[in-house]
Amino acid sequence: VLSATLSFGIDQFTFVVGIFRSKLTLGGHIETLSATALNVLMAVAARILVRTCAEAEGSGFPDMKAMLFGKVLFGKGMVDFLSMRVLVVKATALSLLVAAGLPVGKEGPNVHMAACIARNLDPGFFESKDDAHNMAGGGGGGTGGAVTKMLLACCAVGVGASFSAPIAGALFSLELMLPQSYDSSGYWGCFTAGVIGSIVYAMERSWTAGATGLLPLMSSNVLPGEGSASQWPFLRLLIDILLGSLCGLLGGLWVRSHTYTAGVLKRWRLRDPALLAAAGPALNAGLLGENKQSWVQKKLQAV
Repeated sequence: VLSATLSFGIDQFTFVVGIFRSKLTLGGHIETLSATALNVLMAVAARILVRTCAEAEGSGFPDMKAMLFGKVLFGKGMVDFLSMRVLVVKATALSLLVAAGLPVGKEGPNVHMAACIARNLDPGFFESKDDAHNMAGGGGGGTGGAVTKMLLACCAVGVGASFSAPIAGALFSLELMLPQSYDSSGYWGCFTAGVIGSIVYAMERSWTAGATGLLPLMSSNVLPGEGSASQWPFLRLLIDILLGSLCGLLGGLWVRSHTYTAGVLKRWRLRDPALLAAAGPALNAGLLGENKQSWVQKKLQAV
């Protein structure tokens, strides 16, 4: 609930600033320069703010992966990455950057901020579950620990609140678990957190939408009964099915080819690391050196 509310608050701040900036751009040159200066000021302020807290930099995905698989030890390291200061700095900087119009993704910061909220709601939970978490997989790498399940639920609610997609949040948590670990017991927690976050976010948007309500993402002004009907609907349906099947087969073939190629290259790198290290520079030197020599010879002949 708190993570979805925070995400909604950031969206509302971005919306208000966007309306104000659009009103500025409708004026003359002075107003347009003012809007540009406002964007620059917010971006610079966000950067200066993040510089005061190094743990708040970045998207948040690498931090969560490091905590899930034991790269960040418990104690002072966990407190630094999930502190209230990190939450405030990251939320403020994200609001300023998105309001400035920069293409900054919200799902990564939302995941990190959800973990910060969970840790600050009950710091004793993280401290009392350290042993179980560490026993589950050396330094916190196993998903059998209670803290790991909590972090995975934070990932699910962060993604679910960003896109109103709880299933996508649960799948994202699964993506973080694999291939290092696999635990089906944490799925329900991730799915529940994602569903609650999505519902709360959608309700808050509905309550503040006003008389217009929520508009569809894609709309059409073609009324039922208008337009020209297809003369061969079954043939068109058959073509659509064939097209979908063909695209699915080609996509699967590409995935299999990519997996096979990656495996071959990996085995080659492990078998002949010295040859691979020498092949790259030699190839570059041969191609670039030959091209450069030919270019120099042409220049000399022209002179």
